[in-house]
Amino acid sequence: MPNSITEPEYSIECGMQELRNCLTLASVKSPSDMDNIRLALQGYNFGDAYIPWAIAKDGRYTYSNASEFSNIQAKKLGWKSYGDKNYVEHVLTCREQEIPHLYRWWMNCDKHGIYLYVTLRYNVISLK
Repeated sequence: MPNSITEPEYSIECGMQELRNCLTLASVKSPSDMDNIRLALQGYNFGDAYIPWAIAKDGRYTYSNASEFSNIQAKKLGWKSYGDKNYVEHVLTCREQEIPHLYRWWMNCDKHGIYLYVTLRYNVISLK
């Protein structure tokens, strides 16, 4: 149910788990794998069904296919809009800026997988 999580830390933990799933689905190999990170970020915003759809359509994220997917979903659901077509740009622009409750996130990859780190005020959550 939308907006059902009331604890900021738990909400961010759930969001980071979903982001981790999108990074895995998008086959992100390292923090410098920006093409696949962009694909994962847009999948995080639209829902992970976007990722295989974008791969089948163009082989990667593009603003054009994000816009098309958004329009398709909005029409299908009878909504005026669906998601944020500019989500990738918004996230990559503000990544190093302070965001309420989520001060910073970063990613580290090694032979064991992708790790996401989220700084919550003074606590760090690590998700593998």
